[in-house]
Amino acid sequence: MQYPESAASVDQTGIATVHEYVRIASRNKWVIAGAIALSLTLAVGYLLIAPQYYQSQTLIVAEERKGIDEVINKGEDADKHFEKRLFLIQKQIINLCARKDLIAKES
Repeated sequence: MQYPESAASVDQTGIATVHEYVRIASRNKWVIAGAIALSLTLAVGYLLIAPQYYQSQTLIVAEERKGIDEVINKGEDADKHFEKRLFLIQKQIINLCARKDLIAKES
């Protein structure tokens, strides 16, 4: 449906364009209000029907320092299992640094 007063001219200013949009909106105010009311009704209906749950789980594991202490106490077998002891030391250091970073992030 074309309305002759809604045809935009080339020399129309910005304010005239805004007035044109206001006239279009006022002519279709019931369509706009109906669309908003329908959307709100559907949103409230979904809010009432949708399940309301939230679940969270956290597992904190604390280990003792037995790996490094065993390596330090085995001074007599130092040359036998050097690679294994070095790996254990590196693993303990990495775990300790990771825990400190995690604690710092949570604080």
